[in-house]
Amino acid sequence: MLLGIPGELYAPIYIIVLGIITFVVANKYGRFGGDRFLSNEAENQTPSLILALAVTVFIGFRPVASCFMDMWGYAMGIENHWFDDMDVSLNFLFDRLRRYASRQSWDKYSFLVLIAAIYFIGIWFASRKIFKKDTMLAFVMYLAAFSTFSYGTNGIKAGAAMSFFLVALAFHDQGKKWLSLLFLFVSLGFHHSMQLPLAAFAVCCFVKKPKWFFYLWVVCFFISLFHITWFQTFFASITDAQGAGYLEGESGLQWGKRGFRIDFILYSAVPIVVGWIIVIKRKIHDKKYEFLLNLYTLINAIWLLCMYGGSTNRIAYLSWGIYPIVLLYPFLRFEWLPNQYAVTKKVVIYHWLFTFCMQFIYYGLLDLS
Repeated sequence: MLLGIPGELYAPIYIIVLGIITFVVANKYGRFGGDRFLSNEAENQTPSLILALAVTVFIGFRPVASCFMDMWGYAMGIENHWFDDMDVSLNFLFDRLRRYASRQSWDKYSFLVLIAAIYFIGIWFASRKIFKKDTMLAFVMYLAAFSTFSYGTNGIKAGAAMSFFLVALAFHDQGKKWLSLLFLFVSLGFHHSMQLPLAAFAVCCFVKKPKWFFYLWVVCFFISLFHITWFQTFFASITDAQGAGYLEGESGLQWGKRGFRIDFILYSAVPIVVGWIIVIKRKIHDKKYEFLLNLYTLINAIWLLCMYGGSTNRIAYLSWGIYPIVLLYPFLRFEWLPNQYAVTKKVVIYHWLFTFCMQFIYYGLLDLS
């Protein structure tokens, strides 16, 4: 416990401190006028980079505690050389890194800080590339997302893989296709679950009309509503053994509840509803935004089809990992609302408030039951 903070306090401290930062940064945006859309001046990146480094240190030096479920295995495995002869065929880059750290007798915190750096610096880099003049706001919003803390402390393989995927999206947004493909490959090497986002990425390169993805999402919603699990079984039959285990596991638990999760469907639907307003109602067409929107909608639709399986939170994260970017993009890239920056302020604060309520109300009530 290098920072002297008990593991159980990490999530509350993280969320509360981020809440303070979120209110400060969002309030500044609430005072901006529409003329800011005319400016292309890049934001000073130093404050957001300092925040990324601070979060890396805070998370990287967390104690080996039971509340960080996967951490104990990584920490003990590296320090006790459990990974010296491990198979590296499934997650071919992450597992090689883990085996190398074990063979070279790394201290557990050397490995954990490195993974935290990959995760948070990757998120910061993607925020910087996509939102050059709004990096701090975008980065803070991502840090405050519902799944960010969890995948920085427990599902760290998937978190690191998603970070590389975000970098790939940032390069794709800039038209740098070869760099985008490189980081897509790296993301797959860190976690095999990235097969789904990569497949969705390929689909969205060829199918480009958002309305088809909107229709697909609605169809998948009704399939899930009527508890049709054929697709879930089909996906389990074509994925690897670990992926099949996620889909066919007996637990069926998602954050303490079973089955059809209308609360998380409503949460997931927000960027899609905003996208429908932008693209269909306002008829604002932007290829970069539509690609991100299509990608998110497609991956989230696949999650709807798999909702009744065990551990489907892992599938939900594959869309939620790009949720903050897809949600924030139209508010910072297009001028389509009166007093838009005031609305943006509310969106960012409400986004953090959802995470706060889940941690202190929803999870708190579960702890008392």
